[in-house]
Amino acid sequence: MRKPTRVAIIDDGINETIFNEKFLEYNLEIDAELQVVSRRNYHDLDFNHATICASIIRKYTKCDLMSSIKILNERAKSTVNQLVRAVEWCIEKEMDLVNISLGSTLNLDYEFLRNVVNQAYDRGMIIIAAQSNEGIFTYPVSLTNVIGVNCDKAGIYTEREFAFNIYPLNGIDITANARHKLKDYLGREFITQNSNSFAAPVVTSIINDFLKQKPKMTIEEIRGKLRTASLNTDLTEYYPNVYHFLDWIKEAIIFVINDQGNPYNIEYYDFKVREIIYIDSNDVHVITHLISSYLSGSMQTLKTTDTVVIVNQISSYMSDGQGNLYLKELSKYGKDIVYLGENIDKEVLQLLEIDGIKNIKLYHQIINKSDILNKASRDVQIPFIFIYDFDGVKMNSLLFLLSKKFRENGYSLVTVSDSPQEILSGHKIVNPFKEGAFFESSLASFCSVHDPDIMIIGVKRALAFSRDKSTVDRMMNNFQSDLHMFIINDVSDLYNINDIICERSDNVLVLSNINETSSFECGGNVINCVAEDAIDKLYFFTLNFFRS
Repeated sequence: MRKPTRVAIIDDGINETIFNEKFLEYNLEIDAELQVVSRRNYHDLDFNHATICASIIRKYTKCDLMSSIKILNERAKSTVNQLVRAVEWCIEKEMDLVNISLGSTLNLDYEFLRNVVNQAYDRGMIIIAAQSNEGIFTYPVSLTNVIGVNCDKAGIYTEREFAFNIYPLNGIDITANARHKLKDYLGREFITQNSNSFAAPVVTSIINDFLKQKPKMTIEEIRGKLRTASLNTDLTEYYPNVYHFLDWIKEAIIFVINDQGNPYNIEYYDFKVREIIYIDSNDVHVITHLISSYLSGSMQTLKTTDTVVIVNQISSYMSDGQGNLYLKELSKYGKDIVYLGENIDKEVLQLLEIDGIKNIKLYHQIINKSDILNKASRDVQIPFIFIYDFDGVKMNSLLFLLSKKFRENGYSLVTVSDSPQEILSGHKIVNPFKEGAFFESSLASFCSVHDPDIMIIGVKRALAFSRDKSTVDRMMNNFQSDLHMFIINDVSDLYNINDIICERSDNVLVLSNINETSSFECGGNVINCVAEDAIDKLYFFTLNFFRS
């Protein structure tokens, strides 16, 4: 006999009296002290937000069991801690589906919501969430392990019709109809507003039907079925296993191939690093064997590790398709995979799906261009900082720590790098040297989706042009930056680019391990970036620069 499907709605509380039946399994509230209490003293005939969401779900599907968890107060406000506690409660009670119509656009809330969402994923719970009506990146809806939904503003779809979004930059998987004909408790018909929160329950109802047919479907399987059921059927370039965010990683093993000279500090990643293993070889078959041997002999380590990362610095010397060997071998261990290198074919991505390992997540930059908007919807009016790395060592730590400092002080920001491995630290990846106009479109798209206060762009490939003044000059002219920072290794680098920098000394900062009293002939600024207080000084310098 099929186990009943359990659906929970986290919102402002369902008023079931309106439906003339008692159908709620739980009717609870998370109070300001994060206590889970029975909901009391409320207007049970109020057709409020949660009740409308429940009505939409019940209009399109029959729920076995439904629960209500109230976290919104009378002003439709709650805290991130209440939302986290509500999701934790759903995990504890083994809910199958959770519909969430609220979220946060604050960077500071990211870590809390990511952690609880990944816990829910591990327990097989499916979360469907609505995008903020501001239309920007929202937590938890934009996270990988959530089915993100927004509404069809054009009014194309009706009833349960929807479109499946391919590799969305904003993390929104589904665009669905939000205008539904319902009846209030007096039997009067009304049509719901065209808002994101009334599109999410439609998708919840669809997934509820999926689970009736096959209980305990994974989120990867559900995305596959949603893709098939969507109205936009031309999805030939979509690979269900491939993702372009890494928020799903909790603990990883990193294999670094032929890059022992660069530091890979475990402190500067967006997840826990169990171990970093360096492999010195140019032979793909030898490398594959060494990786496989390590993993086979580390089964205890693998129990707590969900992801294997390969940073492949020899990929440019490999034949086409040789990177496939890594993916095929790693897929045997049932772990998620991050492959930072070239030379894999799209065919191997299809093979991963066909081979019955649909639940493995894969990151590869092969799909990075899919989500860039042709035309950004917002004018880019925020400060841009470009950091040119002529040192080759300090970029990762500087980007990570400086962005952390801004976020800790309440600023929203986006960090971008041209170095693929920087995605492990949570940065966006775009190459300004290869992409041309695509690079500028990418930055505009990031601004449109995230609506940040500031954007920091790290150009690590500047190291290759440290002796080429014309290239550096062209970069500074083409990239319309408000503040230019140069990471240099010694005084000789300072004087090699002195002429270029002096032309713009009012918006240039040099970061080095040289004496802070050093300056350009034209009076430029220098900060010792290896000093203990370097990040604080850099942060306050930046604030004062833009304030002045």
